[in-house]
Amino acid sequence: IWSVAGAHVSLDRVDGLGRFCEVEAHDEDADLQAVADLLELGKDRFEPRGYPTLAAELVLARNGSGYAALPPAPVAVTAEIAEIPRSVARRRTR
Repeated sequence: IWSVAGAHVSLDRVDGLGRFCEVEAHDEDADLQAVADLLELGKDRFEPRGYPTLAAELVLARNGSGYAALPPAPVAVTAEIAEIPRSVARRRTR
């Protein structure tokens, strides 16, 4: 977990769901969008559902409940896991 501009940033791997970059405010003044922009996390990858909801939907989908297929499931503001360290490194060298 990293602390960036009043937010916690973590890289998570959730079995069956994928890899995620989670950005969570830990300070009242945290600007999550500014942190996402700093890390070059695209808005097209935003996922408002939490892990419990995603996991429940996955179970329902696997049990043949009528769900077609789950969309890719990044959480909070997300990006490919490999891009995060490179993005942070680029920002630090500027």
